[in-house]
Amino acid sequence: MSIIMGERDELVPRESAEDFCRRFVAGLTVVPGTHWLHAPGEVDAVAQWERLRLQQGARARSQALPAE
Repeated sequence: MSIIMGERDELVPRESAEDFCRRFVAGLTVVPGTHWLHAPGEVDAVAQWERLRLQQGARARSQALPAE
């Protein structure tokens, strides 16, 4: 599990996100931006983060498959 948040998030305190990640063993990625991550550079950062997480998930699933 992984979370992305803007470094200037005005709704979720960073400490709350960090506590959540510790409690649920999740990764936290902090990128430039606010809570909504809607500006062009922010959207690009979210897209890059999504691609990386999807690739990592696919890799983990393929390694977990039993050998035939």
